[in-house]
Amino acid sequence: MTRPTQRKVPMQVLSFGPPRTATVSTQKALERLLDAPVYHGYIAADNIPRGKYWLHPVEAKYEGKGKQYGRK
Repeated sequence: MTRPTQRKVPMQVLSFGPPRTATVSTQKALERLLDAPVYHGYIAADNIPRGKYWLHPVEAKYEGKGKQYGRK
């Protein structure tokens, strides 16, 4: 059986870790392996336009405003 050379759906990876557990090192390693940018949570704090994307889900979860994200 041969593997397809191109993906029909782009691969997405979610890698979560508590603070001080090499999350930045993991980010840098994934960037090298994937040859693509990898989003890290600290970017939301350092980049106001991107941080705004997090505002709605945070307000939904912690303040009860709007629909929460999640699985059914």
